[in-house]
Amino acid sequence: MIEGQRYDIKETIVHPEHKTIDVALIMLSRPLQFSDSVQPIQMAPRNLALNSGDMLMSMGFGKTEKLPISPVLLSVKLQYVTDKDCNEIFKKENHPHITEQMMCARGVKGEGSCKGDSGGPLVHNNILVGIVSFGYDCGTLPGVYTRVSAVRDFIDTTKDKLNNV
Repeated sequence: MIEGQRYDIKETIVHPEHKTIDVALIMLSRPLQFSDSVQPIQMAPRNLALNSGDMLMSMGFGKTEKLPISPVLLSVKLQYVTDKDCNEIFKKENHPHITEQMMCARGVKGEGSCKGDSGGPLVHNNILVGIVSFGYDCGTLPGVYTRVSAVRDFIDTTKDKLNNV
């Protein structure tokens, strides 16, 4: 079993438009200790384009069929759903419109991100492309993620400010 690491949070910086752009940055109380099992991930560039059906992976400790919170880190394979396709699905269900700061992904066999996974990663080819935001019926409909490429300005500007403190 891989050992985890725990860190205290020094500061949380929430996006100024957090009601529509679901992202926040967390400054830790001490630097991360990288190891074979703990490594940094590359963030999506501003111009990243995904294609319908591209394979993605999400991870989290969220709700499972049997437990309200998983005691172990779980992962799920997902497929990218275009904004157009996601909006068509959501329109039929009377759910909100997907904006350019959002993206959708869905799993097979009713699998997907669920309650408790919010804030977790959505990864494509070892690149962080999304952050778990919200969903409906855990895997029945596509899950909604904050699109990292669309919030890079906020991430980079905030990171630069924190590095100069």
